[in-house]
Amino acid sequence: MTAETRSWAGRTAVITGGARGIGLAVARRLSEAGGAVVIVDVDPDVVAKATADVPALVGITGDVRDPERMAGIAEEVRGRFGGVDLLHANAGVTPREPGERLWEIPDESWQWVFGVNLFGVINTLRAFVPLVLERASSQVLVTASYAAYFAAPISPEYFTSKPAVASLAEALDAQFRREGLDVGVTTLVPSLVTTDLGRWREDRWSPETLLGSLPNPRMSPEGVADQVIEALDRRQRYVFTHPESFELARSRFAALEEAVAEDLARFGSSESRGAS
Repeated sequence: MTAETRSWAGRTAVITGGARGIGLAVARRLSEAGGAVVIVDVDPDVVAKATADVPALVGITGDVRDPERMAGIAEEVRGRFGGVDLLHANAGVTPREPGERLWEIPDESWQWVFGVNLFGVINTLRAFVPLVLERASSQVLVTASYAAYFAAPISPEYFTSKPAVASLAEALDAQFRREGLDVGVTTLVPSLVTTDLGRWREDRWSPETLLGSLPNPRMSPEGVADQVIEALDRRQRYVFTHPESFELARSRFAALEEAVAEDLARFGSSESRGAS
């Protein structure tokens, strides 16, 4: 535990996709800080390896696409630990095959990616938010992606699922605030990270295809976890692992601003067009 990290003793975290990559790195940091950490992952062999490497972790096998299984895991966590101080909805996948033309991609690929990336988060929130609400000053951390904030001519399933995940986190935050609930929501926006998912992308597309001329240093999962722990301590709303990647989002907003300005110049405001 670093000097800057507050103690997690007496607190419980649940992390989906927690047996590898970013999820495991965050789990390790929280465990080192004294937290009780439950990792959920679909592969029992990977779960077994993670808990062997970090014996303090509690490993549970489950598929986030299965709402009944997630509800069952939530009850198991409730029975053992009570409420949840941190829920990290982290499980995510890329397409199994590198399809490019979205009108040629089979239904199975869309269902696979959206099933894990979007509905997996929905199932996780539905199962665990009631436990989060049982703890004071609790937090929800959602792993999105830099793909949430710009479009690319590759992997349409991934690049449309992640904006939905980011919007879901924003909606959750807005609802917590509307109801006056003391629950922080943090959206993690990783760029190029040395995980299985990151290697999958680079096997098929160069970083230059994704990021153009922007700096694209690879970051380790441990480096991401350090940023996450600091963000949680500060109850930070967004964490961009690579701030340079925000330039991709900025270019999207610039194009929108240009289009709106042109529309206003040609047609005037909505009021002048007869809107009421």
